Amino acid sequence: MSDLPNDPFNIDGEQPSIKKRTTPTISDLTAIVVADNLDQEVCEFFSPLASASPLSLPTPSPLPTALTTPATQPEAPKAKAAEQTEPAPNLVPMKKYESISTFISNNAIQWVWMAVCLITLASTFDLLRAFSAGKTEEATKLLAQEKYQEALTAASLAVRCNPFSARAYLARGRALAKQLRLKQAFECFNNSLALAPDDISALDQRASLALKLNQPKVAIDDLSKIISTAPDQVAAYQYGNRASAYVRLGEYKKALSDYERALNLEPTNYSLQLGSALCLTADKQYAKALKTYTQLHNMEPDNNEVLMQQGFCRQCLGDKQGALKDFNQAIKNDATTARWFSYRADLLSELNQKEQACDDFVTAANLEPNNETAQYTAAKSCKALKRQKLALNFYDRLSQFPNFRTSFAKLSERASLNLEAGNYQEALHDLTSAIKIKQEPESIYQQAICYSHLNQGKLAKAACESATKLGAPTAKAFRYQAQIESLLGDTISAINHYSQALNLEPNNPKALTERGKLYQKREQWASASKDFKKAVEFGSTDTATKQGLLICAQKLGKSAQVSIDLPKSFDVDLRKLSREKLLKDGYAQYQEGNSTIAALYFAELVERDPNDLEIRRYLAHSLARAHDHSGAISAFAVLSQGNKLNTQDKLVYAKELAASLQFDLAIKVIEELRTANPNSSSYAYELAQMLAASGQNKKAIALCASSLSQSGSNADHKNLENLYHSLNNEQNKPVKPVDNSQPKPETEG
Repeated sequence: MSDLPNDPFNIDGEQPSIKKRTTPTISDLTAIVVADNLDQEVCEFFSPLASASPLSLPTPSPLPTALTTPATQPEAPKAKAAEQTEPAPNLVPMKKYESISTFISNNAIQWVWMAVCLITLASTFDLLRAFSAGKTEEATKLLAQEKYQEALTAASLAVRCNPFSARAYLARGRALAKQLRLKQAFECFNNSLALAPDDISALDQRASLALKLNQPKVAIDDLSKIISTAPDQVAAYQYGNRASAYVRLGEYKKALSDYERALNLEPTNYSLQLGSALCLTADKQYAKALKTYTQLHNMEPDNNEVLMQQGFCRQCLGDKQGALKDFNQAIKNDATTARWFSYRADLLSELNQKEQACDDFVTAANLEPNNETAQYTAAKSCKALKRQKLALNFYDRLSQFPNFRTSFAKLSERASLNLEAGNYQEALHDLTSAIKIKQEPESIYQQAICYSHLNQGKLAKAACESATKLGAPTAKAFRYQAQIESLLGDTISAINHYSQALNLEPNNPKALTERGKLYQKREQWASASKDFKKAVEFGSTDTATKQGLLICAQKLGKSAQVSIDLPKSFDVDLRKLSREKLLKDGYAQYQEGNSTIAALYFAELVERDPNDLEIRRYLAHSLARAHDHSGAISAFAVLSQGNKLNTQDKLVYAKELAASLQFDLAIKVIEELRTANPNSSSYAYELAQMLAASGQNKKAIALCASSLSQSGSNADHKNLENLYHSLNNEQNKPVKPVDNSQPKPETEG
């Protein structure tokens, strides 16, 4: 048995005789290739290729040098000698093609399997393509039958089987669009056009969907491609869709051109006529649009859109009553569309019917609770009409929208409403958020007011100072400062800031009313009455103003004198005088003792230049001499804030404060003077008087005793002694009830 049993050249038994053959020529090989029937020799020659099975052949080894079996091994030398002496020419061609046979047998498995895989894969692709095409057709039929979910299932399977099928993506996009899954449908149309860019059906579908997704540029590009590719096959609705896209981009001339082309194809198409009219309205061609709307209204009298647009054109052309009639009819036909109420509200606002307009804005907002613009419009309308509760309701709705916390205007507006309603914590929360967005003085002042109401004095003062540094000294800023100081209990500074505000805006009724309230609180009835009267004169309808005026009238009585009685002969228009003339005449009146007239000159000068502190000092002393305590206190307070009070100013300021029953502040000022001059009998006497007037008799007596122990013989020392004896005698008398029912003279207001 041979060592290579599968070798076709080694077989059992005697070796057959091999016919001699030379190496094949080119002609022989050609004959072999083209021959229909191979001869026996040829078959024998190619027998290794024919008999070698790729499934059974192992890797062949090189041919052995000895072809004998082990049983004949003793004769090997003899055979070898025979081989050397007589070569076998018939083995030469076999060895020559041995390498070809070996290569084919070594690589047959890989090549055969590769071929099989390629054939199988190609067949599989063909099957998948055929299956996908079938499912696509099935989806198309289901769409025609309005079975959209089944169509979507079939189209999705078609896409999975063949992701390179433009028709499959198109069918799936159509099914998704029917189910209003617009973004997914749009993506499918994108995929379809990526595979087939010139597919008119896919372009048309994507253009229609782009309009719904507010992508007018995409719609214009797709429709323009359709129109340029097949201009003779363009439908009227395609021109109409492109016109609608142009309208959204504000290109009304192009839109009207497309509407004209569409109407040439379908002259009686109602939708195209309506679209053309809407385009004319957007282009402000109201007369042409109104003509079209009138024709459409005659064709369909129940079309509310046409009726409302007709009314809008009439409104723009000046026929407001005709417009109102159209709006009323449309709302009567359909009271569930918010837009109708918004149209009518705008018209009612033009007709100055604010209340009715606000009602329509409120109705529109309630019909569309998810419409942010409608909520904001209703909120602002209610705020303007002082409908605070309703306005807050709409601002609270607005706070549910994501843009609210980033809008300075909306935050500050709701804060201002909450501030008026007394919701200080809610107002403070919105103001804090608003200030983070924008540093505005008014918002910071309002923040200080909230802190004041919440008893956070330090924060209120800090915020007020920050706002004052940030903003200009306007009348509004002074009013805010006065309000904050009033809340913090500093009525004198509050009155002063209201006075500064009134210097800039003399006719501001709100500032007059607020200052009048402060005067009333301090029982300065004459000054309060004067402010309340001016507030009413300048148009104030505030109930508090009228009530304050009545209270002041009761306190003052019918015989009350006016605060400043000007001489009848004084008839000078100070506004026409130059600054030099005012200074000269003012000083002259002051030296002559005509304090009331001098105060008028200095007040005019201060109004022209509020920062002239020297003139303000003369004004303060003139008012003090004229017994206008409130005016004098306000003037001295301004000097005090700038630390510009000299010793004489402080003494007069303290006396004016005491005359206005502001003993705490008066005592504080005199104590400052005594600290600077501890041995002064004059300041000790003034302080003892104020202590006694404020009911602090024991302190006054102790002060007199300590001051009298010091040596002195001047007039103030004598006055201290008299005061001391008087207070001691008064202390031993029974206390009588004080009758405060009598009104104070107006000059002591």
